[in-house]
Amino acid sequence: MLHYPWVITVTAVRYTNTRHELTHRRCDDLHVLYHNGSGDTHVLDDLTYVALEMLRDRVDDIDGLTQRVAEAFGAGVDSTLREKVVGLVERLEQLALIEPSPGLEPTF
Repeated sequence: MLHYPWVITVTAVRYTNTRHELTHRRCDDLHVLYHNGSGDTHVLDDLTYVALEMLRDRVDDIDGLTQRVAEAFGAGVDSTLREKVVGLVERLEQLALIEPSPGLEPTF
C-alpha cells in the first residue's frame, strides 16, 4: 500500500496528511476510504475525493486548488466554487484526513 504526503497551504496554513495510510475503494460515483490510524471509514463524493487526491501534488493555495478542481470537472472558477473548495478542506480536516501544521491557524 502506498502512503502519500498530502500537503496544502491555505493562505498561512499548511495542511498535511494525518501520518496514517488510507485504503481506497471506488463504488460507482462514491469513494470509500478506510483510515488505518483511526479505524474510521469515510464515504466521499467525486468532488471531495478529487480535491483530496490533488493535495498530494502540494497545491500552493486555495485558489490553486480551486483552479485545478474547476479544470478536472470542466467548470468555471467563481466565488461559489471557491467556497465549496474551502468547505471541502474544512470537512477533510474535520474527518481527520488532513490536519493543519502545529502553530498555524486557518485563515481563508
